Amino acid sequence: MSNLETITNKILAKRAKLNAEKKEQENAEIAQISEAVAKIKKLAPKMKKLMKIATTMQENGFQLGTIMGNDPCPAFITNWWSHRIGFYPAEHPTDIRGSNFYPLKGFGIMNGGACGSVDLVIDQNGNIKSPGQTHDLIIFANHFDDFMESFLAYVEKVTG
Repeated sequence: MSNLETITNKILAKRAKLNAEKKEQENAEIAQISEAVAKIKKLAPKMKKLMKIATTMQENGFQLGTIMGNDPCPAFITNWWSHRIGFYPAEHPTDIRGSNFYPLKGFGIMNGGACGSVDLVIDQNGNIKSPGQTHDLIIFANHFDDFMESFLAYVEKVTG
């Protein structure tokens, strides 16, 4: 075999290896997404409960968290500054009152800036209305219970 054939075979072998690794990564990501979506579906009863509590709080003048710094959005409503799990407002806040005064659309992680422009939005039935990014789905699936626990502790604190 000539040097040219040897080099060509090495190039082809390397390309085949890279293609196999890429396919393996894609399959792993698909598995992670499927697992996250299944977890989110199972969270629907908890989401319905929290949505009812949050709506009742709004209707009775309670904020959905504490206002922090210059952030007009309460801590339990997702925003494009924190990129955390939270209630997703039906509209973006456009004034100093913040999203606390807007109806809630569901739950999610609001993105923006360097995090991209696609938000993760999930209704209270666990249906994904906007998929966000892969890591958003995984974060939501794995940390929704933490959000719920914090929110319920807040509700207990403000309602005494």
